[in-house]
Amino acid sequence: MKYINLIFLFLFGAILNSCINTEKIVRMDYNYEKTLFGTYQIEFDVTMENINYSDEIANLIITLVYNGKNFEEYLEYIENEFIGGAREDLYPQIYYDDGTEYFYSSYLSKKYTIEFYSDLFIIIKYFSYFYYSGAAHGNYLLKYYIIDLTEKRILNINDLINKIPDDILKELIESDYDIFGEYLRENIFPPDTLYFGNNSIELIWNTYQITPYSNGIISIELPDLINQQYLTEKGKEIKALLNNKK
Repeated sequence: MKYINLIFLFLFGAILNSCINTEKIVRMDYNYEKTLFGTYQIEFDVTMENINYSDEIANLIITLVYNGKNFEEYLEYIENEFIGGAREDLYPQIYYDDGTEYFYSSYLSKKYTIEFYSDLFIIIKYFSYFYYSGAAHGNYLLKYYIIDLTEKRILNINDLINKIPDDILKELIESDYDIFGEYLRENIFPPDTLYFGNNSIELIWNTYQITPYSNGIISIELPDLINQQYLTEKGKEIKALLNNKK
């Protein structure tokens, strides 16, 4: 069920993205490989988006989302951050028995896509997956940047939704996932990020945040009665804008 929910979440994101005017969005895709020390291969797959109908808003996104850097500068920043303190002695030359050379391999994917924009709010979806050579598995992260254009800041969870009791959240989670007593922390609220979909609100916790890695990203859709009860006025305003967009 958890995988179905995750696919459902991404499908709604794709539908929402398809409903906006892509002519007002500038997008850059970078996919390339870098080899270090002759033995270590790193693949980068990066997508970044910004709007092109307002320099003021574009610069705000650059400041809030891309650390004040343009696309090329941010790509360089991502690359340097991922490579980190890689040293040649950590990746010695190795050959298989047949003489074929072994290559250490790492992978980084970062996708920033604009899901919604209006005169009041912009929503940017950020999805990342990375794998370091030799690790047991990769890791991934999902986040939504909800930018208030009036206040010129990224809204946090408490700006959008009031605290929901843990017993309500556990009931919703356990109705969709085989999770019973596997929580990694005492308090379930707050989630890591909030998703405004097509007449739906979803709360999302990334891997390792409330359950073991094997459960993946946890996302639950709030029944309308609950989201109406707990959404803040700003949260209700965004939800109404998105519903009207449809």
